[in-house]
Amino acid sequence: MTDPNGPKSPRIVLRGKNEPPPLTAPVELGALLGDRFEVGPALGEGGHACVYRGTDRANNGATVALKVLRREFLRDPTMQKRFEREADVLSKLKHPHVVGFIASGDAPTLWMALEFISGPDLKKALESQKRFAPRVAVQILLPLIDGLAQAHALGVTHRDLKPSNVAFAQNAQGQWAPMLLDFGLSKPAPTGPKDFRLTNEGETVGTPAYMAPEMLRSDDGGNARSDVWSLGVMLFEMVTGTLPYRAESVWHMLMAVLTTDAPSMASRGIEVDPTLDFIVTQCLQKEPNDRFADANALRNALQNWAASAR
Repeated sequence: MTDPNGPKSPRIVLRGKNEPPPLTAPVELGALLGDRFEVGPALGEGGHACVYRGTDRANNGATVALKVLRREFLRDPTMQKRFEREADVLSKLKHPHVVGFIASGDAPTLWMALEFISGPDLKKALESQKRFAPRVAVQILLPLIDGLAQAHALGVTHRDLKPSNVAFAQNAQGQWAPMLLDFGLSKPAPTGPKDFRLTNEGETVGTPAYMAPEMLRSDDGGNARSDVWSLGVMLFEMVTGTLPYRAESVWHMLMAVLTTDAPSMASRGIEVDPTLDFIVTQCLQKEPNDRFADANALRNALQNWAASAR
């Protein structure tokens, strides 16, 4: 007989039972959104939205990115609320390393116009570069962490930090600047006991390889410390060229995340300053309270390391 007061086994939450429906184009080429943005060719698509290159007629034909919710989700209150929430979050974030928000609307389906970023994403850069020198990796992440610190200060958690959600834009000086993208799974701080829930029972959000243990155990997990975990995974991968947890299957990887301590970067045969290795190890602590409190605290630690490592 099981002791009801005994320790509970961790509950791993995987994807929901329903597969996403077939993709359909939510808008036609040449359509005009908000009497301002002309829809151009498709740039990419996800389970719930499509992204198009667009033209801003109100801004001398400037190129923009148009993110459009697929029409079949217009009657899905969860997807609609999530899309609207992303637009609201981005409209409040004004940071040079967070993709810029321009406008949003709801006809013929929900859409938002965002800053167009022409460069590759960090995932492609890693595939090409294999790994970065520690100082270069930190230099790439610090501006992003600064942008995330602004989100955390507003009570917003990203919850889907990974290399493919970082892209490089060319600034006025011709340099490639990293930009934080996709707040589609972001989560504001609870406003009360009846705060609207955007995660269905039995469904998880995020990408397993970058998700903190508490997010794997909870349907609605994730806070600033969970973002810190994801940043630790990214920095580990950028420096070593490998993820901290490697396994033959997603299941084995998730079990490792839940039950074993993360390795040090030095254990992968990479020469790493012990202080930087310690910072990443602290990001990857199992217990959220043992990690940096938020992006601001992590940024300060990395800035101090960068200054002392000169």
